Amino acid sequence: MLILVTVLYLYRSPLIDKLQTTGYQPTAELAKISTRTTMTSAAKTIFYASDPTIEDAKSFNQDCSDHESDNVTLGCYRHTDNCNQVLNALSQAACMKIKLFSINRAELDGIVDVTAAHEMLHAAYARLSEHERTKLNDQLQKQTTELIKDQAFKERLSVYDNLSHDQYVNELHSVLGTEVDNLSTDLKNHYRQYFQDRSQVVKLYQKYSNVFLNLKKEADQLADSLKQQADDINRRIAAHNQLSRQLSSDINSFNQLASSPGGFSSQASFLSARQQIMARVEAAKAEESAIQQAVVNFNIDNDRLKSIAGNLDG
Repeated sequence: MLILVTVLYLYRSPLIDKLQTTGYQPTAELAKISTRTTMTSAAKTIFYASDPTIEDAKSFNQDCSDHESDNVTLGCYRHTDNCNQVLNALSQAACMKIKLFSINRAELDGIVDVTAAHEMLHAAYARLSEHERTKLNDQLQKQTTELIKDQAFKERLSVYDNLSHDQYVNELHSVLGTEVDNLSTDLKNHYRQYFQDRSQVVKLYQKYSNVFLNLKKEADQLADSLKQQADDINRRIAAHNQLSRQLSSDINSFNQLASSPGGFSSQASFLSARQQIMARVEAAKAEESAIQQAVVNFNIDNDRLKSIAGNLDG
């Protein structure tokens, strides 16, 4: 009897997962996700046992508001309050749920699928024994030491800099499993438990991440351009205002001379002075129009930057 109880305790997570997924019918969208990411039977059980839901912005922000709040969040794996306390006592993973942010943009095809795979790996990590986790952590950290030699990947992981060690390696498990193709043999074997063809997940990630990279590059260029445009517009406005004040003063002086007997020595000098004033007025009008067009161009670029920011935020 003691042996039976021990076995049941050691294998409580798979048993609870099986119990929770008995009779479970995933939505067509969730079933498609598990197929596109080539989840194994074991991975599907973990995924569905985590009661995944795809939510709109309002619901997702409520459910995942405290998850990596300083970074773009597309999914979270979190504890739910509506949970059977007996199950919670047996396995905390039984009360952890996967939440996914709904994104329906053709150019970001695959982003929800990869996010789902990422969160499923968090659920899988939570189900590992202490011994399995310790061994896996060493493999993850060893692999990461090599990967961060690439500056882009180092920056990718920088969003997790403020996490604890345990949280960090947990994220490594999900990131490496869904975003990195070339891994050690040990890690490849580990991830085969969860994906029939992990390269398909990585391809989906690379496809939409390139869109993000291009958008970010454009956003950086626009931000630099907008700063230069703003500086130029402000400089031109200041110079135009100063010239306008001087022109207004000179027009007043011209009018006073024109209305005073003998103000101009001859008709020719009057016409010459008047022509110069009119030329300056036209030049001032042209500069004002040019500044207005520069402001229009600035606003167009600024709207584009806001649009890109919206895309980057999902």
